[in-house]
Amino acid sequence: MKQKLYKYHLTFAIILYSMVANAQWVQQTSDTTDALQSVYFINADTGYTVGGIYGIHGTILKTTNGGINWIGQPSGTISELTFVRFTSIDTGYVTGLDGTILKTNNGGASWHPLVSGTTFDLNSIFFLNSSTGIIVGGSPMSGQAIILKTTDRGASWTSQISGIQTILTSVYFTDTLKGWAVGLYGTIFKTIDGGNNWTLQPSGTTDNFFSIHFPDSNTGYIDCGNYNLLKTIDGGSNWFSISIPITGTHSIYFTSADTGYAVGSPPAIVKTIDGGATWHNQCMCGTNFHSIFFPNANTGYLVGDNGKIFKTSNSGGGYIGIQELENNNQIILSPNPTTGLFTIQSEKNKIEQIKITNLLGERVYQATTETILITIDLTNQPKGIYFIEVNTENSNSNKKIIFY
Repeated sequence: MKQKLYKYHLTFAIILYSMVANAQWVQQTSDTTDALQSVYFINADTGYTVGGIYGIHGTILKTTNGGINWIGQPSGTISELTFVRFTSIDTGYVTGLDGTILKTNNGGASWHPLVSGTTFDLNSIFFLNSSTGIIVGGSPMSGQAIILKTTDRGASWTSQISGIQTILTSVYFTDTLKGWAVGLYGTIFKTIDGGNNWTLQPSGTTDNFFSIHFPDSNTGYIDCGNYNLLKTIDGGSNWFSISIPITGTHSIYFTSADTGYAVGSPPAIVKTIDGGATWHNQCMCGTNFHSIFFPNANTGYLVGDNGKIFKTSNSGGGYIGIQELENNNQIILSPNPTTGLFTIQSEKNKIEQIKITNLLGERVYQATTETILITIDLTNQPKGIYFIEVNTENSNSNKKIIFY
């Protein structure tokens, strides 16, 4: 009995150590309790985060040593700041509430206001090159959206749309012509001429969107804030839904087409390494995060309420559930996502039984076999997400596959 207890405690200690060692998001000292809304790094060492308290002050912090120290910079505004981006080591832009746009030409040593021509809240900014930039936002009073464009480094801004009832929250371009703006009520705008003209795209949902990101020209993700993301694999022509284990998603970031991160409620960071087919918790860090950014594949930063800043230097670590890790490493689905035909392969043991169900819990496929490789055909089923239970000689695995 004592030997069994000793083995149990030793096993638990090893698992606990693995969880702590691998889930490496480390809190940094910011010297502020203001809510931080956006973070951006020019490189692994030099970065900025912005936020503030509405009607009191806008907050800008800068680090030049990878977040070891964060130094406050004078913003000169009482508006809360919402988003920060730089076009070079010295030139950067910040958006904020009440039509606020700030610019620096000296690495944040000083910031000066730009004339936006609006009192709408400005939520996100993207520069196509050093001269041309797009800002999106909206009015919380009238509920109307706004898209502003500059072609002269922010000296002047022109409105691109009017009369649209939504608030736009995020904008992203994959090249100098093609871009998307997303917002509340499932709104997706697309441009193919550098932001001069915008057309609405169907999203298939009325969920509120708060973040859009493209790791490459074909693969893109939109957070839906309701246990779902939208994903495209054809350059934004079509979007399909994938599930995520958190709600209230505030920010997403993908370092590749398959590897990405999302932050949301309950306060958590989740990671995928298979394009959103599965997600694993990395950190229950006890705060609501608003922004995530990775200057490279390994180094990432999170910012949120109460001045909280977290950093990872190893892609957030690799902790996933012990049983899930043990089982899922034995089962490979390929390709995933799929157009209907795919294989299930067991790396170690023969597959004995396969069960596939849809999102409604309806079983659409079942088979008994004695092989390590089997081909599945779902082409007669509706497109969407399917759950796969694979039983081998000595283990059970649960996987997800996306059929598009």
